[in-house]
Formats: sequence, structure tokens, C-alpha cells
Amino acid sequence: MELKEYLKEEGITQDGFARFLGVSRTCIANFCQKRKSPSLETANFIVAATKGKVTFQELLSGKKRREKRFRKD
Repeated sequence: MELKEYLKEEGITQDGFARFLGVSRTCIANFCQKRKSPSLETANFIVAATKGKVTFQELLSGKKRREKRFRKD
């Protein structure tokens, strides 16, 4: 399960989860949007805090690739 999905399902805010883990809300937002991956230590805390519902594989699967959009003139 993805972190974003877990937080929504459990009714937990990104801010609340970030405070619980001791990281910034921006970090959690980046993890949810797959802009960044957490460190192994932070990933371990997330897996433990979610009781394994969010897996290492989901957290460390890499950044989401964005397509570059070019304007046609």
C-alpha cells in the first residue's frame, strides 16, 4: 500500500504523521507524491508505524518519472 493511500484510509494527516515520525510535513508530502524516497532509517520507522501496511518496496521504489512537456510554437 502506498503511504498516501494509508494516510487517507486511516484518517491521518501528513502533518500529524510527520510529527509522529519527527520529520517535516514537506518530507511526508514528498514521499506521498514519490518526489523523493525516505532514508532507510525513516523507511524503517514508516513500515513499523504502519504495521507493515506500507512496505519498503513501496517506499523505496524510486521517484515518479515526470514527462517533460514542450510547448509547440
